[in-house]
Amino acid sequence: MRLALTIHDMTPSGTLFDTEAIHALVAPRPHLELSGDQDPGALLDGVETLERKVGEVYRLYGKPGNFRSVVWSNTGHEYLPEMRDRMIAWFEKHLPVR
Repeated sequence: MRLALTIHDMTPSGTLFDTEAIHALVAPRPHLELSGDQDPGALLDGVETLERKVGEVYRLYGKPGNFRSVVWSNTGHEYLPEMRDRMIAWFEKHLPVR
């Protein structure tokens, strides 16, 4: 059982890495995170740490609107129709068909 998702995570081989640093590599490109507040693999305190730290990187690039993290209440590790709708709207906004 994981106690918490913090700024560090571990690969299957046991190598530590900073989760938010990996996510920050996407900046300044569009990045959408969809989470449930009861997901045992991505605990809320870790999600909030990612939001804060990755959001700051996007602000440094002058592109805060390119990062969004949405947390659904009373939701575990699942994919809701509402998440799909949010994802499609994000794609339509940031990945327009040319």
